[in-house]
Amino acid sequence: MPPFQAFVDKHGEGHHCRAVEFETIQKYRGLVPDALLEHWSQAGWCSYGNEFIWLTNPDDYREVLSEWMGERARNTFVFGRTAFGDLFLWRVDGVYELFVHQGQMMFFIDDLADYLNFSLTQDDYLDKTLGRPLYQQARAKLGPLNYEQMYGFEPALALGGSGEIETVVKVRIYEHLSILAQVTGGV
Repeated sequence: MPPFQAFVDKHGEGHHCRAVEFETIQKYRGLVPDALLEHWSQAGWCSYGNEFIWLTNPDDYREVLSEWMGERARNTFVFGRTAFGDLFLWRVDGVYELFVHQGQMMFFIDDLADYLNFSLTQDDYLDKTLGRPLYQQARAKLGPLNYEQMYGFEPALALGGSGEIETVVKVRIYEHLSILAQVTGGV
């Protein structure tokens, strides 16, 4: 059975998948859980749930994560994100979430498989914490995302934005995360 079967059952098969090379799997062996490496080798880096959740290449986020965390980013790996750019992080002691619009990072759970197969399958968590209803409105209004896009707010929440659907815009993810790190002061 695939390592994140409950997650895939909930959100459907991955879309916009990018194959992960063997060298990349080897690079991250011992740095992230084996279950994540197994998923990467089987499915690649993909979006799930109509681009609501993305499992991503940690290398794509190294620079922006350094802007957010400074030296603490050294042993931290972005393994996923939401359509609003909130980041799922793996550190040696477990899963953290970086809520980029509020500039807050919190420890969530020590087991990555439990995070994907349980937490990211709970409707209450998806709706109230990760903002799935607003995402559904944004996707209907602005269309689907690609790997390098996210939905943001104008003005940014950290600058007093309301967070209402009228303020949601489609933006380039790396640039927007960099701006949010500057606006919020990082974590």
